[in-house]
Amino acid sequence: MRLVRRVVLGATTLALVGLQDVPFAAADTTLTIRSYDYFPVMDRYVGITYQSCDAASAGEELTSTLPEPTIERGPGPVPLGTRTWGFDAPTPGALGPFHTITSMANIEADQMQVYSDSGTAHGAALAGVTVDDGNAWYGVAPLTVPAGSWQTVQGGGSTSYTWREVNLTTGATEGSPFTGSIGDLLTQVGGDRPGYVGLGFGCSGGMVHFDDVQVGVTGDVTTYDYEGGISTTSTEAAHRTVTAGRSPGLRGRLVLNGVPIPAPRLVLERRAFGSTHWHRVTTAPTTPSQDPVSLVTGSYLAKPLRTTSYRWRYVDNEVYDGSVSKGLSIKVRTAVRAHAPARVALGSRVRVTGSTLPKKPGQRITLWRGSHLLDATKVGRRGTFSLATAARFRGRLNLVVKIGASPGNLRGSKSLVVKVR
Repeated sequence: MRLVRRVVLGATTLALVGLQDVPFAAADTTLTIRSYDYFPVMDRYVGITYQSCDAASAGEELTSTLPEPTIERGPGPVPLGTRTWGFDAPTPGALGPFHTITSMANIEADQMQVYSDSGTAHGAALAGVTVDDGNAWYGVAPLTVPAGSWQTVQGGGSTSYTWREVNLTTGATEGSPFTGSIGDLLTQVGGDRPGYVGLGFGCSGGMVHFDDVQVGVTGDVTTYDYEGGISTTSTEAAHRTVTAGRSPGLRGRLVLNGVPIPAPRLVLERRAFGSTHWHRVTTAPTTPSQDPVSLVTGSYLAKPLRTTSYRWRYVDNEVYDGSVSKGLSIKVRTAVRAHAPARVALGSRVRVTGSTLPKKPGQRITLWRGSHLLDATKVGRRGTFSLATAARFRGRLNLVVKIGASPGNLRGSKSLVVKVR
């Protein structure tokens, strides 16, 4: 869900997307922005603003729905990190990063790098200054960048803005426009004031990309590195212990923090018992779960024969960093398949035959009645066995075939009932 907080600097308002404030700590720093809905800041507000490019309407918010950012590994060499963000303004306007400033007189940096896909891109440097008499000044300065390469654009400092003064109560423009730098305006209004600066493109339409945004006052400049969203992957199982040949009901869960993408898929990987290597098993689509932030796969019918570890992986892509879950170990009991006659005569020999899964040639397998060992043998080369006992009394003869634990498998057993007449 997108959080929009409106900060009133005048009769008009500015739409700021994804705002959060945390305790102030003055120092130059770099912050990585991975989600359109989350902008960590230092005792200020920061986000994306969408304003008029027209100096006569400076400070007016545009009401069009803000587009989701296009996150890419390019174009060209990325200025900072591995990805950039881009916007295609739905209507002409200055769309881009916004930052409030506690001391407009001490702005040291207000710049970013911009790339236009085709043709010269037109934008604007934006500024606003609050004053004590119930008015605010809003400024616009035109910006242009040629197509096909990353260009540094700047506002603040010595940039010459066209300013208009707005009455905060009536919303009316007062007086005459004023042209000059932020410093010039502060001189006119009687000294330093808080305010905001922003840089936006889209005044002539078209797609632009931006990265490496730097803004702040002396000794406290923040650089914003725009990257892909964060993905978190986990592995779940209906059963952590199964009998060989049965499915543990594996399912993957994916949480994406950022821009929605259609039908993300997860890759299931397996590490066999005794191995240190993971191998790809299958790729599965995800669908929304009852948890509104999660996507899940269907239950995957893996049927391990020995203890096996599984994990789901979300593959790194244009929009998101990849992630991989912790390995989930599924323990496996040896499956014992045993058969005996349903009925026998008193005094006759009861023969029990069967096989194991996986095959356990040479391993000891036993036949029990309660705590009494009736017979023992070794599993044959093909995984089969034969055990026997005598029917010494009438009624129900309860038998259990048992095999002990072995590398990769827990012990297994099979219960049988024979009626003695």
